[in-house]
Amino acid sequence: IFSLGCIFYSTLVPGSHPFGEWYEREANIVHNRLMIDALEEISPCAHQLVRAMLSREPQLRPTALQICEHPFFWTPQKKLSFLCEFSDRLETDV
Repeated sequence: IFSLGCIFYSTLVPGSHPFGEWYEREANIVHNRLMIDALEEISPCAHQLVRAMLSREPQLRPTALQICEHPFFWTPQKKLSFLCEFSDRLETDV
């Protein structure tokens, strides 16, 4: 999952690596210094997913199934349905 997070980041931010330039990557990984702020500007949803995938603790990383079900991969229709359903729940709970 960690490696997939690196690849996913590099795909979304071409020419970049989540741990910096080649000569500083190993040290940045060891010290958990992520450099993924550029992704926040592109997609906050993808930023959250990549941050989780690159978690230092393997048990805190999402599973492959959780990644596939992440809102970043939802269709526009699924996103709209979610927002409508959430809105309806807010109205009935108030």
